[in-house]
Amino acid sequence: MMRHSIRLLWVVSCFLIVFTSCHDARENAKYIPSDATVVLNLDGKALGKKIAWDVIFGSKLFKEMKMRNKDTSKSFDDAGVDILNTFYLYTKKDKRFVSESKVVAIVPLSHVYKWEKFIKKTLPDIIITEHGKHKEAKSGDAYMGWDNHLLIVMDMLEDKDEKIQSTEMDNAFAMTNDNITKNIRFDKLEKENHDIGLFLNYERVMSDYVSKDMADKMGGISMSDVFWKDAAFTGGIDFDKGRIAATFHWYTSDSLRELSKSMSEKNVDKDLLDRIPAKNLDFLFSLYFSPKGLRSILDKTGGLGLANAALSDLELSVDDVLGAFTGDMALSLNDYSTTEAPNFVGAMKIDKKDNLKKLLDISVTMGILSSTGTNTYTIPVSSKTVIKVDKGYIVVANNKEKADAYIAGTSSEKMPPLAANEVYGNPVGMFIDV
Repeated sequence: MMRHSIRLLWVVSCFLIVFTSCHDARENAKYIPSDATVVLNLDGKALGKKIAWDVIFGSKLFKEMKMRNKDTSKSFDDAGVDILNTFYLYTKKDKRFVSESKVVAIVPLSHVYKWEKFIKKTLPDIIITEHGKHKEAKSGDAYMGWDNHLLIVMDMLEDKDEKIQSTEMDNAFAMTNDNITKNIRFDKLEKENHDIGLFLNYERVMSDYVSKDMADKMGGISMSDVFWKDAAFTGGIDFDKGRIAATFHWYTSDSLRELSKSMSEKNVDKDLLDRIPAKNLDFLFSLYFSPKGLRSILDKTGGLGLANAALSDLELSVDDVLGAFTGDMALSLNDYSTTEAPNFVGAMKIDKKDNLKKLLDISVTMGILSSTGTNTYTIPVSSKTVIKVDKGYIVVANNKEKADAYIAGTSSEKMPPLAANEVYGNPVGMFIDV
């Protein structure tokens, strides 16, 4: 039975990754509660126009997956799932589940009789029960419910109480006005029509996880939720002629909006980017943050005093730490392979040298770093990683040669145009060569 359960979960995972949605069926988002923490959706109709499915099915990865589950792969196309429709996956805080979060997949069906035939063939011992307008079944740690048009899969409650689990499934099928589509951030993401969309309800993250944990550890003292009211993060990924474009939005609460704007008031320093090793560049991330703006946010949210208290034992303050840097930083990965670790270089621009020296000296005293020469350090747990300070930069690299080359500014090749377009002239940028 366990073998069949694993097989079923593999199939659901494949559908969510390989086959996904069209914008015409986004009505299914109304099955997602307004207090969902994370929502993922994928657009198979759009992907089907851009990606040849025979290429996917003929790929080495897919062939390997089929070899591991031969019986399941044979009936993969006959499971009754509407592959040109909108699929959603969401999580919601719920301590009754093992992970303290409920995970739910919403899968549209094209032919319910095909689905039932598929599930009976895949899990011969499965027991299917009628529950009003939908049916339900359990398989291992997965609990399923379906009607003529929709399949909902969720994880099992920790206590395995099937009566309560069935009530949870009834609730999952009950479309109410209190759903995620009322969230203006989520609605905007849906209207952007990305191939893959991600919504993170930051308000719920802070309220359900961070704030409560902080209050428990601080004797009931908690931060006001006004600082993350309606805050959210959204992301969209789109495929276009071999290019993958990613778009991200960070929405702050109204009370922090102006301060948040000040966090990215400048673009990343050009000289810092010019030194990035460009040969065989696989990944590049750059960011500017305002140390002054970050301090203001900590102050307004009540975190400044807590941070200073935590640093006081080290004879440090928030101003000591933030004053060491201008806020310009970048991280690059080069020469990536599946068999060897890539070369990497991370760099930050220095503001106050004395502040940085104080941080480094404390790190050496605590054994976090080892001093191996003038302005040169290594990390004891990773002796090959080198940290070097010179010419206004602190650089971390996987070897001394890479660190020295960055300091010297001797990158032998020009940055690829696609990467340059993403990072130059922007406060934040990211490039990935897949």
